[in-house]
Amino acid sequence: SVRRAPRVMTGSLVSTLSPTIVNEFRLGSRKNWNYSWSSIWRPDEVGEEARAFLPTKNGAAFWPTQSLFGDHLITSVSGAATRGQTSPLWSFSDTLSWTRGKHAFKGGFETRFTSSRGWNGTDNPDWYKFATVTVAASAAAGVSVTGISGAPGLTGASVTTAQNLLLDLSGTASNAALAFNVLRPQDDFFSAETRIKDYHQNEWGAFLKDDWKIPPDLTLNTGVRYDWYGVPWEKNGMHALPVGGAAGLYGISAGGPTVLELVGKNSPNPDTLFYRNDWNNFPPAVGLSWSLPWGGKDKTILRAGYGINYQGAASFNAGLNVASGNNPGLSYNQNFPNLGVGA
Repeated sequence: SVRRAPRVMTGSLVSTLSPTIVNEFRLGSRKNWNYSWSSIWRPDEVGEEARAFLPTKNGAAFWPTQSLFGDHLITSVSGAATRGQTSPLWSFSDTLSWTRGKHAFKGGFETRFTSSRGWNGTDNPDWYKFATVTVAASAAAGVSVTGISGAPGLTGASVTTAQNLLLDLSGTASNAALAFNVLRPQDDFFSAETRIKDYHQNEWGAFLKDDWKIPPDLTLNTGVRYDWYGVPWEKNGMHALPVGGAAGLYGISAGGPTVLELVGKNSPNPDTLFYRNDWNNFPPAVGLSWSLPWGGKDKTILRAGYGINYQGAASFNAGLNVASGNNPGLSYNQNFPNLGVGA
């Protein structure tokens, strides 16, 4: 099941304050849902029916994966197959226009609040606690099946297939795996819950411009803008960086092992940012519109302009989450070998 549900709403209020002054206030909201579920993860009646087929051990359901029957009802239990994210954006802007003599002044600001909450697997903690059990992988199970190789008509790959079939029918498990995560900076334990990242970023800009009709056939456009793009932060403070910044990435070759720390808002190090703030974005703009006097009045218009723009726009999942979404020390994959059970 795949669900994409974009929602975009905009509105504006235009006020004529005087014959020469007009104000426009605008607001907008964009909220985008994007979910994909394999059968057992679906949060509906179909998912309930699929989960009813799951086997249990000591009252706990688990997801079996089998080497002989890869395509079955409860296949694709991995996080790559099931994921979700909600990415809302709110924007507010106000522009004031004032005409005075040969000048048309305009000034205003815009503020944007962006965020993105995403996860792989499932965000239901009750389902996440069910382990993935690998059934009938004979090499890892280490359980010998005797007498098969001498059976008439079985040679080569057929012997391995027959061994796996017997291991499958007997319910032989070679491994059981479950991932545990640290969910909050103050936790001193690992939880069997999905790692959910909720990134936020704020930005704003302001501008001032003037369209000046020097003579009636020549208009000069001048303006300046300021843009500020805030450093992203994770809502629960689970944003990791190497101690010492980029130099810390070199580890022992730089004199000591790489050590991670949680940084940014709501973390133990709120004054340490993922990267430095950028305060000097003052892009100018200049242009002109000239009705050329040759070839007949208003027959030919020459327009020219030059400007600089800074582009922010948060890129949480494509960039930020790849760089700092999963870090050593915050997740632990537990399985049979780690528990000392082995075969």
